[in-house]
Amino acid sequence: MTEVKKILKIGIPLLLSAVLVWAVFRNQDLSEIFEDIKGADFRWILLSFVASMISHVARASRWRQLYLPIGYRPSTFRVLLAIMFGYFMNIIIPRAGELSRAELIRRTDQIPFEVSLGTVVAERAFDVLTIIVLIMVALTINFDLFAKIYEASVAQVPQSGEPEGPNYTLFIVLGVMVLVAGILYGLRRLVGKRFLAKLRSFFRNVGKGVKSIRYVKNKPLFIFNTLAIWIMYFFMSYLVFFSIPATSGLNWEAGLTVLVMSGIAMLVPVQGGIGAYHLFISTTLVFYGISQDDALVYATLMHASQLALYFVGGGICFLIGVFLANRSKKAQA
Repeated sequence: MTEVKKILKIGIPLLLSAVLVWAVFRNQDLSEIFEDIKGADFRWILLSFVASMISHVARASRWRQLYLPIGYRPSTFRVLLAIMFGYFMNIIIPRAGELSRAELIRRTDQIPFEVSLGTVVAERAFDVLTIIVLIMVALTINFDLFAKIYEASVAQVPQSGEPEGPNYTLFIVLGVMVLVAGILYGLRRLVGKRFLAKLRSFFRNVGKGVKSIRYVKNKPLFIFNTLAIWIMYFFMSYLVFFSIPATSGLNWEAGLTVLVMSGIAMLVPVQGGIGAYHLFISTTLVFYGISQDDALVYATLMHASQLALYFVGGGICFLIGVFLANRSKKAQA
């Protein structure tokens, strides 16, 4: 049963990703797209790599700040290793990155997994707040564009009348609550009070990590790191505009829109955003007057270059992290 769950956990997102890739590329001349990619100016891709790495270092610095108020002092380098490994794992299993980086930090610095998970939750909450602000800014600046995207999407959805019958949402929510309560009660009966004690300990540690954001000592540095992360995210995609002639004339407003749509695309539960990123970004660029072919060339260049960075860099960081963890274990023995 466990093996089946693992297969489904990887297989279903892969299938969804394959369907999205097929939907995006099915009517395209792949040989022409490949030739356009080969003709791109890869110096801009390298600059995008630099912006990407600066954002990861800023994220590592910010994540480390969350550990300091709760008594842990991992080095920025080891935190960066964990972050890159997390990106690597997201390519294999969607949403596995947060758990993976918490586990690597546990091995390299002996920080409880639950505490790290709590700090990750706190960090992600701050990112969600930031992306909401960016969406509001992008909507304000490019309201007409988003209105056109919305109208185009609605036009493709068949209209239907009001749903008939009662609204079962409340009953579903109550049913889930009863089910969860029943499971917890059954587990308590099976394993006794030790289970609840461990469960309370787990959530207490997670809460400890989440609350760490309230006690960050150097708040200006925390804000600076957050700004650095998202400014570098912007330049990661904006610089790639100049790698091909078709998108080289796009302005910073288009870059901001692509940044927002990238964040939304990465919410789709597929490995590394494969397919979802191409669909969201190519569709967005078409509304800026870029042809579908050229939009897909840009999306493929941007996504493939970052995927390569995460796969190679994340894999190397994992090996370094394992080496450091083994050395730490031997030193304690």
